[in-house]
Amino acid sequence: MSKKILIITEGAHTEIQLFQLIKGLHILPASVQIVPYRSNLYSLYHLMMKESGGDFNSLDFLSALSAHERDAVNKETLQDDYTDILLIFDWDPQDQFYSEEIVKKMLSFFSESSAPGKLYLSYPMIESFYHVSWCCLCNRTTSPGQNPEFLNCTFCLDELSRHQYKSRVNNEGIYHGCPRIGTDSISSEIFQKLLCEHIFKSHRLLYPVKNPNQNNPTPLHTVTTDDFQLKLFNKQNESWSNNNTASVVSTSCFYLAESYPSRVNRFIK
Repeated sequence: MSKKILIITEGAHTEIQLFQLIKGLHILPASVQIVPYRSNLYSLYHLMMKESGGDFNSLDFLSALSAHERDAVNKETLQDDYTDILLIFDWDPQDQFYSEEIVKKMLSFFSESSAPGKLYLSYPMIESFYHVSWCCLCNRTTSPGQNPEFLNCTFCLDELSRHQYKSRVNNEGIYHGCPRIGTDSISSEIFQKLLCEHIFKSHRLLYPVKNPNQNNPTPLHTVTTDDFQLKLFNKQNESWSNNNTASVVSTSCFYLAESYPSRVNRFIK
């Protein structure tokens, strides 16, 4: 059976541009539907708590979203049936409603794309997907996932509180090194390299040192296991709790590695 995919994004700009790009590269089916929620993960959590009385398992998730959707086209889209539902949200640990328990509950509930949906977080936000320098992507002497510049890239509370992170991505990420490139002009090869960098970094965060006496999983296997999202969050949250810093990494496109590995595995071994 062919997949019928719904993507629910936090924002209505950067996330939609990213997934429209992926559709244009024919990595995702052209029939994919994208609906912006236009608020953050913590707002979604409180909506779900209100609609379910705290029992998420009793909630018809898409119906609840549809009931609060003002756009007629999006409302109709949310009323359809889907084989896969993806939720693309930011971590936003600086948010006044941030709670470790909220994130854990949302990741535990939204853990399967077929039902009720799967949550993919970006640390700290969706712009982190582009926080890889052009030089890093074009360096043919460095294997994917081996560039220390991105592997060691972190963010801190101060820059999030001051709303400086997006500017930092503009100054350090892919667009700074190649000003002619835009979100609508990234090639399939560059997109795959970007995705690969995030897959390798996620793997390295969970398995920082390769033990020759252990059978460590491959990066692709790491990010496609059922408990990966929760493990990565726990790792990031531990760092944040200790020193208000965490690693820049985005899992926003990891569904592709899970469901369409043959389309994205050119640089993932």
